[in-house]
Amino acid sequence: MKKLANRLWPRRWHPFALATQCVRKAARNGIISGPFAGMRYLDKSLCSALMPKLLGIYESEVNEAVEDCCSHGYKTILNVGAAEGYYAVGLARRCPGALVHAFETEAEGREMIQQLAAINGCADRIQVHGLCTPDDLQLLLQNHPDALLVMDVEGAEDDLLQPERIPELAGCRILVELHEFAVPGIRNRLRERFAPTHEIQEYLSEERRLEDLPVRSLLLDRWLIKLTREFRPEAMSWYDLKPLQK
Repeated sequence: MKKLANRLWPRRWHPFALATQCVRKAARNGIISGPFAGMRYLDKSLCSALMPKLLGIYESEVNEAVEDCCSHGYKTILNVGAAEGYYAVGLARRCPGALVHAFETEAEGREMIQQLAAINGCADRIQVHGLCTPDDLQLLLQNHPDALLVMDVEGAEDDLLQPERIPELAGCRILVELHEFAVPGIRNRLRERFAPTHEIQEYLSEERRLEDLPVRSLLLDRWLIKLTREFRPEAMSWYDLKPLQK
């Protein structure tokens, strides 16, 4: 029955496939909108949904924080849990005077970061590393105390973001995705750890609306909105931690 259905209605003509084609055509191998608009992109992503990135609405909850970071003029950016390089390369493009250290444990991800950096002309300003240990983090922050740290490490933020162990974190701006489902209580623990040294802004995940889409098609809007799904295990949140003293 399924084979017959595919013959009568090929997958390429399914509305979901047409919506995907619509986005790819509008993107022209790049990101359509958002803080990294214009960045050329790969044809796949690592451990995350590709379409929201091409649309430019991936993690759009933190766009305000990302724009603020880009306006600061950071000279050193650490991206821990860089995946294929969405933030590492995006921030390198937006902060042309910055050197970016991208940490990614997956070998495929490290290769993708290098490819993405190359096609965007910033490979010379991105250093790619593997696993980030607390010692690695402390060493970089000792040498670059006024750094920006962007972190998405599936719960390892509990081990890495410890000001008592790494006092240099006190002067570092941190944008971190919280993984409460992986490490229960991490939201409160990080708030307690950084309240003495940082202003804390929390962002909560939101459902995408048609108005959020940079690409619209009357016949495909229902399917385009489905392309915005990021397939999270639950509602997510982020902390933007700004040092109180500079």
